Amino acid sequence: MKAGDECWVWCSQALYNTGMIARGVLVDVDKNFAEVRLSNRDKPYVFLACEVFPTRRALCEHYRKVFE
Repeated sequence: MKAGDECWVWCSQALYNTGMIARGVLVDVDKNFAEVRLSNRDKPYVFLACEVFPTRRALCEHYRKVFE
């Protein structure tokens, strides 16, 4: 993935009252971290690069495997 691509992340309670899936746009990415501007926020937030997914389906599939 590269800057400008749409992406999906799991946002914790730090950003919202409850955790939720959010869509955003990659602002910057390196091998460990990714800056994502979420669709309903003005400033970008930093996520681990391994927690940023290109589709909602990929994000859901990842966490489904984690919690099985």
